[in-house]
Order: sequence, then structure tokens, then C-alpha cells
Amino acid sequence: MNIGVIGGGAIGLLLSGYLAEEHNVTVYVRRTKQKLLIDLHGVRISDKFDRRQVQCELIHNIKDQDCIMVCVKQFQFLEILPHLSSLGNEVLLVFLQNGMSHIEKISNLSQPISIGAVEHGAEKVNDYTVKHTGEGVIKLASYSRVANNELQQLLSELEQHDFPMVYRDNWSILLKEKLILNAVINPLTALFQVKNSQVIQNEYIRFLAKQLCEEASFILNLNEDKQWSEVQRVAKNTGENTSSMYKDIKERRKTEIEAISGYLLKQCSNTKIPYTSFVYHSLKALEKKKGILNK
Repeated sequence: MNIGVIGGGAIGLLLSGYLAEEHNVTVYVRRTKQKLLIDLHGVRISDKFDRRQVQCELIHNIKDQDCIMVCVKQFQFLEILPHLSSLGNEVLLVFLQNGMSHIEKISNLSQPISIGAVEHGAEKVNDYTVKHTGEGVIKLASYSRVANNELQQLLSELEQHDFPMVYRDNWSILLKEKLILNAVINPLTALFQVKNSQVIQNEYIRFLAKQLCEEASFILNLNEDKQWSEVQRVAKNTGENTSSMYKDIKERRKTEIEAISGYLLKQCSNTKIPYTSFVYHSLKALEKKKGILNK
């Protein structure tokens, strides 16, 4: 297949590296420097293989592919939407974002759309190298204009024994479950500057995590006990991972707190969720302190 990957961050590089083993992959990036480095070195997954050859283009040179996977963060969406709108109506778009704020932004696109959640841990080392820090799965569900059997066929073509992809029949529940994980693990690891394992191993952070999970489950109308079990499972399985939000704060980059905790706050106009409000404003304060709030 001819596959496009938009975004040269950790997840974009991870996907590109694995998929390039069996498919023709084109990575679309914003910076000329990154394009030149990928042209020279290919994509490297440091603990798996040294080089996978891919094509690399700047985003304004995007062209139709069989499938295009969108791996940019929520706050970069407005920048890429015009490029997506320029694609043909038969190009399958796969969105792999944290949070749910992007849903309203993609509803007017004319292409078939699938929504996904990435449960792998990945840490970007440089512009062409990523470290696969935690093995997981990619879950995909149909959003619009793509039949379930077509999506299942796509998954069978894309998945590999060491890079599994699984089908889900409800995109909303899929994103809500991932949102709860992000709303608990990401802000706490960023605030306390700890690995994922400490969310359940440190009893004081664990208490806060339980409260955040309860609030998010209530707002999203999901079973609290089931979601808390999932938070514990993921925190344990990705114990040595540095969450994306923690890494963003360390490297003075804008976080996705607005699309995660901020999204939950917008859903509860008449309900108080004090723990979620606290971590939201705390992350905003850290961004302001580090001079990255308006980047």
C-alpha cells in the first residue's frame, strides 16, 4: 500500500518505521531540516532496527495515498486541515490523536475517516530516530464513510506480529477510554516529574489518580471501576515510559492539556470536577512559568 504519515514526532516516526517494512511510506513534516535528515538517514527505531527507507515531503507537497495517518497534536490541527481538504475523496484518513477536541474539526471533511488510539510508548530521540519504550496496540474504529469490513481489511494489511492493530466498533467509546487514560496519567506524571509507574506505586499520586479517574468516568458516562482497572493496567505496562506531557514540559513545548483536561472541563458546565480543574490550571501555570503558554 501507499501510506502517508503526517507528523514527524514520536508516534509519526514509530508508525513510519514499522509500516515501511511492507509498504511504501511517505512522511509529511513541517521543517526542511527534518526532511533532509530523514532523506539522508531514513527512519530509525533505536531498539529495533537502524534504518527503514521512507519518502519524506514537506506538508504543502501532500498528495493522495491509499491511506493517510494523521499523527499531529490537537493544537496543530488548524494548520493541517487545509492540506487534508485538498486530498481526493477516496483517500482514507486515520486520525490518531489524544483527546476528543479534533472530532468537531474533522466532521466536514469529505474523505472516509477512521478514528484511532495508540497505546504504544514512544520517545523521539532526534528528527529521524524514535525509541519504542512500550509495546501496545493501535485500536481503530470507523467514523464516517468507511464500512466496518473495509476497515477490518485495512487492519489485516497493516498489522504485523510485533505491531498489532485491532478493530473496535465504536469510535466514541474508544476515544473516551483513551481520554480517561490521558487525563489521569499525563498531567500527574508531568506535575510530579515521574515515570508512569509512579501513578500507581506512589500512594499519594495514586489517590489523586483515582479521583481524576472518577471525575472523567462520570463526565464521559463510563464505568468507573472498569476505567480505574484500565488506568492501573496501562500505568503498570508502561511503567518506565515518560508520558508525552511530561516530556513536553521538560523540553519547554506546548502540552495537550487543553485537549485533554480542558475538554473534560468544557463538558461539565454545571458539575464540579475539582481534581481535573486543579491539574488543568497547574499545567497551564507550568506552561506560563516556562514561557511556552502562547507558543
